[in-house]
Amino acid sequence: MLRKKTLSLKKQVEMADNQKKVNPLDLSSDQDLTIALMNLIAIDGKLQTVTNIQNNLLGRIVKNKDLLAVSERLLGKSMQLIEEGMKILENGQNADAYIKFDQAYEVYSLFWGVNMGMIEEKDVLDI
Repeated sequence: MLRKKTLSLKKQVEMADNQKKVNPLDLSSDQDLTIALMNLIAIDGKLQTVTNIQNNLLGRIVKNKDLLAVSERLLGKSMQLIEEGMKILENGQNADAYIKFDQAYEVYSLFWGVNMGMIEEKDVLDI
């Protein structure tokens, strides 16, 4: 059941994002920003300057301050799954790697679903 909801959510996020774009092949500036944020989250805690930049940039996308922590965790998990997929891919296990990449995209879609108001706040605050 969750799988169907996630696929529907992915489609909704894609449609909403494409409506904002002039060229649907371009990443939006918010998407560019989330990719940078995922990388910053991956090194968070090691440098205070990085943490400050991360918090500032996350605040540009996450308008509901109650969702900051869950949003950061979702982006962090998405990045972790991508990194796992890359390691698996390097070992020649393409099918397993793409499973991780699909999971990363599902989590990334959840991030956008939360921040676009497609998922109710009460449903994600305990994540």
